[in-house]
Amino acid sequence: IKLLERMFQRRGGIDGQLDDGSGLNVDEFLHFLQQIREKLTAAEQEELFAKQAQRSSGVAKYLAACAAIARGFAYLNPNYILKAQQWLTQLQKGRKQGGSQTDVYLEQAICALLLGQTETAINKLQYSQEQDAIAEIQAYGRQQEDEPDWLLGLCRYVEQWLQSVLFPKFLDLTYYSSSLKDYFASESVQQTLETLETEPTQPQDPSTEAIQTTPSTEQSLPPARAPQQQRSRSVPQKQSPSSWKPHRQSHRKKRTTVRWPITVLVGTSGVLLGALLLLGLYRAGNALWSNWFPSNIEGEPLSLPVNQPLVNIPNPNQNQVQQSQELNEEKAKDIIKRWLAAKGQALGPDYNTEPLQEILVPSLVSQWRQSAKTFQRNNTYQKYQHEITIEQVKSQGEPANKGTIIANVHEISKFYRNGTLSEQESYDSHLKVRYDVVRQDQNWFIQEIEPLNL
Repeated sequence: IKLLERMFQRRGGIDGQLDDGSGLNVDEFLHFLQQIREKLTAAEQEELFAKQAQRSSGVAKYLAACAAIARGFAYLNPNYILKAQQWLTQLQKGRKQGGSQTDVYLEQAICALLLGQTETAINKLQYSQEQDAIAEIQAYGRQQEDEPDWLLGLCRYVEQWLQSVLFPKFLDLTYYSSSLKDYFASESVQQTLETLETEPTQPQDPSTEAIQTTPSTEQSLPPARAPQQQRSRSVPQKQSPSSWKPHRQSHRKKRTTVRWPITVLVGTSGVLLGALLLLGLYRAGNALWSNWFPSNIEGEPLSLPVNQPLVNIPNPNQNQVQQSQELNEEKAKDIIKRWLAAKGQALGPDYNTEPLQEILVPSLVSQWRQSAKTFQRNNTYQKYQHEITIEQVKSQGEPANKGTIIANVHEISKFYRNGTLSEQESYDSHLKVRYDVVRQDQNWFIQEIEPLNL
C-alpha cells in the first residue's frame, strides 16, 4: 500500500501522467491497478482511494465509492453506502459542471436501493444510459407478459452485480453472500436506516467523513483470491470512472433519455422484494405495539407464578460460573481459537457448519454457511494453521455481557481445488482483527468481526 501511494505521488495521482520510474503509461498503470485491487481488502481500498479522491480524480472517487458500497453491504453498515452515495453525487456534479462525462446513475440507483430509498432508486434508472444493464433489469423484472417490475428487476440485478462484478475485486469479500433478503433482515441495517431517516445528513466531502457505526460482520482472514487473467476490455482512451465498470464499459452508447412510469408493485410475490419490505414491516410493527399495548397499563391484577419462588434463590455455584466466563485474556484467546477452528471446519473438506452455532451469532452463522456452500459447489476447500496473540481486551456493562477483543492473527492457508493443492490460491497472512463479543446464557458469541490495519 505504501508503495502504491508513492507511485500515486510520483505520477501526480492515479490518472496522472508523470514518470514514476515504472515504465507504465496511463492505460497500463490503470490495468495494473485493477489487478492489484484483488489483493486489497475493501477497507484498504476505500482508505487508499479516498486519499487520492482529494486530488479531484474521477477514477479515485469512483473506486472509493465501489469500496464503500461493497463494505457497507457485506458488513451490514448502511453508513458506508451513504458515503458511497456522496462520492457518486460529486462525480455527477462534476459532469453537470462540464467535467468528465461520467454516467453513474445506475450506481446511484444501487445506493438508493440499499438505503431503502426505493422510489429514488427507480427514478435514477430513468436517466441511466447503461443500455445493457437496463435491459437486464427489465428482463429480471418481467413476469409473463406484464410490464416489468422495476424494483424487483433492480433487486435481482444488484445481487448479480455484487456477486459477480463487485465482490471479486476485494480480497476479503470474494466469497460473501449477496442476498438482499439477509441484508434487509439484519437488525443492525434496520436500526441504521431508521437513524438515517430521522437524522438527514448534510452533503459533505466523504473523504473527511468518519463512520461512527461499527461494521457489523466483517470477516477475519478471508480466503484469498487467485490472480486472474485480465478480462477482455477495450483500452480506455480517457481515464474517466466510466472505464472502470468492467461488465459494461465497452457497450456504452449515447441515446436520448427515455422515461418510464414507476411501477413498483408492493404485492409482488418475489422473495427479493419481500425482503425489502421487511424494513417497513419492522417499523410498522413497532408503532402498532406501542399504540395497542402501552407500557403504563393501570388496574391489571398482578401475575404471580405458582411454579417458581417470588424471590430468586442464589445459586452457590453462580459466582464460580460467572468468574470462569469473565472476559479476560485467557477467555478471549479461547473464543478466537474456537472461532478459527469452526471456520476451518466450515471451509474444510467436510464443510461442517455445525460448530459455527457454538461461537457466532445467528446472522454470522448464516453468512458463513453460505460461504461453505459456495466452497462445496466449486469443489474447493481450505486447511488452516493459526497463531493468535491477544493485544487488548475490554469489557462493557455490569455485569460485563459485552466486550471487544483485538488480536493479531497469523493464518496459513492451504487452498485445494478439485482435490489438488493450489499454490497460487494458498496464502500466509498476518492481520490485526477486532472482535465484538456478547455473552448469552453464560456463553460468549462473536457478534462482529473487523480486520484492522497492522
